[in-house]
Amino acid sequence: RSAESASSTFAVDITSFPASFKTWLHDNDVPLEVYEHQLPRYVRLAKSSGLSVGDLEKAFDCKVAEVGWCPDFYSLSADVPLATNELFANAMVHGIDVSSGAAIMALQVAPNHHVLDLCCAPGAKLCMLADLVGSQGSVTGVDVSRERLAACRKLLRKYNCERSRLLLEDGTTMETRVPDWLAAVPSTTPPEPASKVPKTEPSTTTQTRSKPRPSDAELEAMKQDRLRRRKLPKQDRLHLVGNMFYCSPDLQKEYHSRTIKSSSDGTASEATADQGYDRVIVDAECTHDGSIKHIAKFDQWGWASFERRFFDPTRIEGLQSLQRSLLARGYALLKSGGRLVYSTCSFSKRQNEDIVTWLLSNEPTARLEPAGIPAEAGYVNCTTPLEHCIKFDPIHSGTSGLFIACFTKTQS
Repeated sequence: RSAESASSTFAVDITSFPASFKTWLHDNDVPLEVYEHQLPRYVRLAKSSGLSVGDLEKAFDCKVAEVGWCPDFYSLSADVPLATNELFANAMVHGIDVSSGAAIMALQVAPNHHVLDLCCAPGAKLCMLADLVGSQGSVTGVDVSRERLAACRKLLRKYNCERSRLLLEDGTTMETRVPDWLAAVPSTTPPEPASKVPKTEPSTTTQTRSKPRPSDAELEAMKQDRLRRRKLPKQDRLHLVGNMFYCSPDLQKEYHSRTIKSSSDGTASEATADQGYDRVIVDAECTHDGSIKHIAKFDQWGWASFERRFFDPTRIEGLQSLQRSLLARGYALLKSGGRLVYSTCSFSKRQNEDIVTWLLSNEPTARLEPAGIPAEAGYVNCTTPLEHCIKFDPIHSGTSGLFIACFTKTQS
């Protein structure tokens, strides 16, 4: 869905493009030559890997260049295999296009932020977010597909990503915000010294504390939880924590300690004011025309099938509706003063600029902001009044195609 897996050794024969696609490219201000550029392969260093350029060159047996504007990213020769490399197998590097790294940079994540990735599969951006949030922050990944979410879980576990959880939910209707146990502010009041704690005489009678009967609402919640578990494969049930498809071990401890404490003493954890997310990224489903690897497949699949899929009006309208719904839901889950990034790996104005314009027209508190990416990245700014939106492409930035728009939610 995004450029995170789109680094490609593929080149496309543009002479084989159907006339309808050439016209579409012209209408969207995309030169044909975009698809002739050979892209490098990009990798990102795993957290605390400590690898140098020399280490990478030795492991990949090729020239390696640091991407100066995006920390921990490096470019390799396009034909270097990644899946069989020892560094990748041992979770020392991630395979992710640097344009996807730019989308995460545009979020401007701080160590204490709670971040929502509303369309998190296949998970490389999720891992990058987990590396950015600190011990008081968190990253929540959401996807409607069990299979895609299982792939994300595998990636989070491979790289031992902390402060992360996954939710199997429809991003267009999701209601789950930052829960009390996760948003709780640690107590700053020191415990009473042991000498000051009044001693109590041991009781001479045996007292039995009866456990209160769960309420009807709690019983119904437990029933629904059991039903939800039964619908999932056994391997998924092993990782379920509450309503979470997956929760990293460190967050599991936090979840159990805080929920058990609050239920035993009848108090709730102190929570943030509105429990919205500090940062939200919506990397929406799209037509993938910004991915050279994707477009190259139609040299084998046949361009007739491309025209049927790419120009199907029902499919395009459905995609636009999905993009609007995802963006609207992501914005609703964003807290006041928070920052949201909307991105696609498409060059389509209908899926990019039109969606941005739609949100600005329907949300009075939404403000379009500069992405904050260094100019040396080589992106192209959109035209006024959407000049803060940026586009990456093979010609200007040497990356897969990616559109990025940044919003903030104002107080009023």
